[in-house]
Amino acid sequence: MTRDDPAPPGVASRSRRRPRTTCRPDVPNGPATRPADPITISTLTGGVRGTCSGGQSLDEGDRLEQSVIDVRQVVANDADEAWERVTGEPDVRGVDAVRIDFAGGWNVTVAVMEFVREDPLESELRRRIAAALLSVDSVETAEELDREVWFVTGTPSGDALVRAAAEVVDDLADQTRAYAGG
Repeated sequence: MTRDDPAPPGVASRSRRRPRTTCRPDVPNGPATRPADPITISTLTGGVRGTCSGGQSLDEGDRLEQSVIDVRQVVANDADEAWERVTGEPDVRGVDAVRIDFAGGWNVTVAVMEFVREDPLESELRRRIAAALLSVDSVETAEELDREVWFVTGTPSGDALVRAAAEVVDDLADQTRAYAGG
């Protein structure tokens, strides 16, 4: 699949999900939130104020649903560069990207794909992960290499690849958790 390919039939539309509003708080909310981190609101924040996309304001009484994705660079044998998502749920939310220069690209591994083997969830995950990887700056192609691995060409950063795939697995974590035994 390349960036210019049309979305396959049956791709879930964002309009079917509850719309989310991305906000930036004026005041940090605990140790995990830095003032520049994007957050999502639903109801009841307890004192954090900020500005949201679309001009809405984040006021006392709104609740924050934080979507911070923590990524770190790691040392990996036989790899030129490696990045991984830091998570307490590695089977559900684990994502890593390993650059292999001699192969000319990145292997992006999404752990939960080992466990999800039923449609329509499996197909939705596969389509959305490929689309997310293709949306990263400087990505040329994103092809499935194995059940849970995508091979990505171009010159993207490993950090950006991990974050893109992590957004998809986070969005579907409530549905995939049962498959991963969580």
